[in-house]
Amino acid sequence: MNSKVTMEESTSTLRAAVRAIRPYMMFRPYTGHLWLDFILLLVVSALHFTILPSLIGKIVLVDLLTPWLLTYFVAAPFKKSLVIGALTALIMETHTSAPAGMYLSLYWVALVALFLFRVSLSWRHTFPWFVTFAAGELWIVFSEFFVHSVTLSAVSVTLTDLIEYVARIAFAVGAGMLFSSRVRREGIMEDNLL
Repeated sequence: MNSKVTMEESTSTLRAAVRAIRPYMMFRPYTGHLWLDFILLLVVSALHFTILPSLIGKIVLVDLLTPWLLTYFVAAPFKKSLVIGALTALIMETHTSAPAGMYLSLYWVALVALFLFRVSLSWRHTFPWFVTFAAGELWIVFSEFFVHSVTLSAVSVTLTDLIEYVARIAFAVGAGMLFSSRVRREGIMEDNLL
């Protein structure tokens, strides 16, 4: 009799614990908790810099951080977006050979642009997300190309380079559409738009 009561109590305690942590176990860019958003950013950064390059190799440069960040910029309030954007830029700058402040500047422009026009678009539709991810990744790719061409004093683009850029943009759009699927279904809270 005692073991059955103990087993029932243990089961109900376990169910209560699962219900308590369930809201925190969502893998999406904006969770509403800055500490959890930071941890998820670190997970995506680990995927971006360690796991995906070892799986894909040097075939295509995969960018997961930009679509993750753009989704965050659309869904989160400005101040939280500013913090996560700065942290993402610092992570990108420590892992690349880009000039100091390049990703801070690029992500700042993306944040301000999205903040200015995100109230005007219906984010439940696919097209605004598609354009946001394509334009955001194109902005990053073009800026990186410009910086590399200026530092190397040579502008030579081969067909292989163009295919790599298009594949990178296509992958970023696909990843962004995956990241934004929950936000598209649930919508954006009105408090986050201001």
